[in-house]
Amino acid sequence: LGDERADDAGRLRLAPGVLATHMRLDSAAAEAATILPVSGGSKSAGPSPPSSLLEVLGGPCKTPAGGRLVERWLRQPSLDKAELETRYDVVELLRDDTSAREAIQRALGGTGARVPDLAKLSAKLRNGSASLLDLHKLHVVAGRVLPEVAEAVDLASSSEVNAEGAAALRTETQPRLAKAARDLRVFCDMADATLDLDFLPDVLLKASVDEALVDHAASMRTARNAVDDAHEAINDAFANANLGNGKSFSPGAERSKWPVKVDRDKDRGHIFRSIKMYDEKQLAGVTVAGARGGNESIEVISYLKAGVFFTTPSLDRACASYKNSEKAYKAAQKALTAELVKTAATRGDRAESSLGRRTRQ
Repeated sequence: LGDERADDAGRLRLAPGVLATHMRLDSAAAEAATILPVSGGSKSAGPSPPSSLLEVLGGPCKTPAGGRLVERWLRQPSLDKAELETRYDVVELLRDDTSAREAIQRALGGTGARVPDLAKLSAKLRNGSASLLDLHKLHVVAGRVLPEVAEAVDLASSSEVNAEGAAALRTETQPRLAKAARDLRVFCDMADATLDLDFLPDVLLKASVDEALVDHAASMRTARNAVDDAHEAINDAFANANLGNGKSFSPGAERSKWPVKVDRDKDRGHIFRSIKMYDEKQLAGVTVAGARGGNESIEVISYLKAGVFFTTPSLDRACASYKNSEKAYKAAQKALTAELVKTAATRGDRAESSLGRRTRQ
């Protein structure tokens, strides 16, 4: 069994099948036809050309579900003539109609990153190990990706390039997408009402869900604002010291365009980064206005290819306060999260069955 089922022990379902509708391939036949990659093959540095049908056909798939579906088609080739003709009609349509193909690709995202592995996500929901971030990922699929994919499929289904392919796509895919939208509508409403995305990449419950979360949420926002203030102060200090191209800093401009960036850091919470390298002597001459009044010095953490990383006392205090508030918030929301995951689990399977099989290139 694939790794996607590792978290789903004891919850597998058996479905009836008919062996006569599929070709039976032994390992020797599969190896002779180079259907699957050779195990323990050469591990040369850099990309290597595909050595199997699976790598040729499955490699370009946009989602994990699509890759598994292609592998299943290759491992168990269908003998159903009508099924094969329908599949080939759809493939021919997407090959010939560039606008339809690109519309579906855009809906799924350039690399498929918008669509998580729904099989793994459903397993985590069923065994109760899913996080609020997992619920957010499912919400993105249900609330954003699904409508865009449905719209792209509608466009492809009305294509005049290949009438047979358009009809096959309309028959095979549109009903599944419509069912998925219906099944996930309640989940989307629940996610909209409960998930707080103000602290991304951290996903929390909205403070309005429980009164115990209100004070913790206020403390987190205060600490987050302190991080933003420290970020503005360091950029102002760089501008005054004629570093970072001097006038490139503007308080009203987008923070992403400021010369000094603020990055997430696993240990510290946040850390400053200057893309342009400055030595410690130059940084020592920077006067930073502290949050508590007076001036602060810069502490250099490291010099890496991505830039010079450093911090200030104001940033350290803000990060420590944020960590403490976040820890208290997550402890208070733990029981509520478990209930939310339990409720969402009833929708995860439907998302996987209705949408997962169709999110492929």
